[in-house]
Amino acid sequence: MARRRMVDNNIWTDPDFARLTRDERLLFIGIFSNADDDGRILASPEVLKALIFPYDHDIGAKKTQTLRNSVVKKMKNVILYSDDSGTEYIALLRWGRYQSPTHYRPSKLPPPPISPASGKSDAPTDMRTDIKSDVRTDAPTDMKSDLTSASGK
Repeated sequence: MARRRMVDNNIWTDPDFARLTRDERLLFIGIFSNADDDGRILASPEVLKALIFPYDHDIGAKKTQTLRNSVVKKMKNVILYSDDSGTEYIALLRWGRYQSPTHYRPSKLPPPPISPASGKSDAPTDMRTDIKSDVRTDAPTDMKSDLTSASGK
């Protein structure tokens, strides 16, 4: 499925991105390049390896898993979650801030849970967000106030 993704030039000076190793940066860019229009992607190491490192024989599924886990740990707006069957997914929480698909197709992947325990509280990506705002404009009123207070606005 062909997609066009924008790489914001501020990524190169982003403090979280700067903490990533070269391979982690490539994986992160590969994740958002291959994510669906809601910023979600299957996160199994085998899938990520096949999508992002198809020609790198020195990077196998185990190495990809290590890189994936490190990216999730270092990048505040990337979460790893799974469904009841154990299928793993990645969600890019500020997707709408950086990507504006022209021919939007809703995700077929489940939305991420909102979990303050993860330390990564932000709006889920199941609904498109206003590019200039961290707070969903279509969120229920009680969720908007929680998100606004969490973002310090």
